[in-house]
Amino acid sequence: MKKLLSATIAAILCMFLCFPVALSAMAASLAKVTFNDVAARKGEYIEIIVSLSDCQEIKSMAVVPLYDSERLEYISGEWLIGNALLIDWNQPEQNGVILYSSETDVNGDIAKFVFKLTDNDSWEDIDFSCKVVLKNGNSTIEVEVETVKIYITCDHECGDEVYTKNSTCTEEGYTFKLCSVCNREIKLTDIEKIAHTASDWIVDKEATLDEEGLQHKECTVCKKVIEEQIIPHLGQCNHVLGEDVFVKDPTYSESGYVYRICRICGEDVKLFDLDSLGMKPWLVAVIAVGTGVVAGFIVFLVCYFVLLKRKKS
Repeated sequence: MKKLLSATIAAILCMFLCFPVALSAMAASLAKVTFNDVAARKGEYIEIIVSLSDCQEIKSMAVVPLYDSERLEYISGEWLIGNALLIDWNQPEQNGVILYSSETDVNGDIAKFVFKLTDNDSWEDIDFSCKVVLKNGNSTIEVEVETVKIYITCDHECGDEVYTKNSTCTEEGYTFKLCSVCNREIKLTDIEKIAHTASDWIVDKEATLDEEGLQHKECTVCKKVIEEQIIPHLGQCNHVLGEDVFVKDPTYSESGYVYRICRICGEDVKLFDLDSLGMKPWLVAVIAVGTGVVAGFIVFLVCYFVLLKRKKS
């Protein structure tokens, strides 16, 4: 796939070891290699520009292109800077290596490669990168090299069938058709994310007499934290009432009340009272009057029998 990579790197190192160096060793610095974005159809030619940035002045440089030879056919390579040791790069003869020798500023576009996309069955993006070695005397400069994606374009041919990728609470969904040539999804419309599904309160830190606690709700699907809340220290709570309303039923001896439950401390927060099931005031009055009449009648009978007994005596 990637041609003679190990042999190529070994060849680079041998060339550098044999190359005369006039400069003394310098501290290594970080350089960065980037590439231009590339898109083409199968059978077309593409140009890949290699750019260098954040690099100090150097004495020698080697560049080894890394690519899939079954999907990319090498056509040519050349330097885009002056004083090049090899003006043109011949892959078979140079074993994939191009060299540069000059003590100068090399930041900017340094090389160009031309490839042809083969008629390979795959429609996946093609990775392209380089092995880059920079030297200043006995010091090798560290290089950060990115990988570019070569995108294979297609004149899509789609049928009538429409598919749907359902949305989640973390990703939008969409409707799409499938290309009969490259089998890629051709997006039609977006579908908004669905709402998170909130859990019950999860206590992260219990409240104490001196310190506040902490609790949160999270999505039961993606585990994202949806809401956080401080738990007041015990004995002091700025009640946050739940939506449900409850009733403590009254009895004959005790009154009841309607209440909600605090979502923070769990305490019943009374809304209003309910009278006990004891006798109503009017009923008490009736009983009192009735009790008075009976008592008077009993007193009358007692007095009557006492007087009657005295007369007989």
